[in-house]
Amino acid sequence: MAIWTPTSQGRPALRTAASSLMSILDGSSLAIVAFNPDGQFAYGNDTTEQLLGYDERELTSHHLTDVLNADPEWINEQLATLGQGEPWSGHVSFRRRRGDSVAFAVNAFSTETPEGPAYIGLLHTPLPEDADSERLEPSAAFSLDSRELCAILLMCEGFADKEIASLLGTSVWTVNKEVGRILRKMNATSRTEACIKAIRHNLIL
Repeated sequence: MAIWTPTSQGRPALRTAASSLMSILDGSSLAIVAFNPDGQFAYGNDTTEQLLGYDERELTSHHLTDVLNADPEWINEQLATLGQGEPWSGHVSFRRRRGDSVAFAVNAFSTETPEGPAYIGLLHTPLPEDADSERLEPSAAFSLDSRELCAILLMCEGFADKEIASLLGTSVWTVNKEVGRILRKMNATSRTEACIKAIRHNLIL
């Protein structure tokens, strides 16, 4: 049974569950989608609508299998990866509302909300429309744990520590400590250097 369902007013339940989270997602210039552990879409911002053609109400009536050009079994495998708390980076091909396809590099992570877990995907870097959906296997070079990988993903996407804390459901103090630990593990002198190394080693896109 899906955790996120439309409310009686037809608004996705994610909007009523986490206002601080929603303010960050709505205010971002990135194309962002959210979906529940079963793969049902729960959110899409205005940039996503411009790229895919679905308004939020339309998008949240769909499952990932309705919109992604990918085998359902593969989709379930990727949901299982996110369900283990691991961030996800790769290429994803979408079917637009008008029927054609578009592919993006995607970074995704899981977060906790009052209604339960939700998975959030950040779409960027358009790819050739015939690109296949695939996960890029991250390097284990820096021995970052799942939490640190989520933190560096969001850091490199340009989110401030306060926003990262809200997105991951933790405190700013915890994020600051995690970032310091990430820099030490990656032997990086700055966040910029850490992000460059993360991209080179397929930790993020």
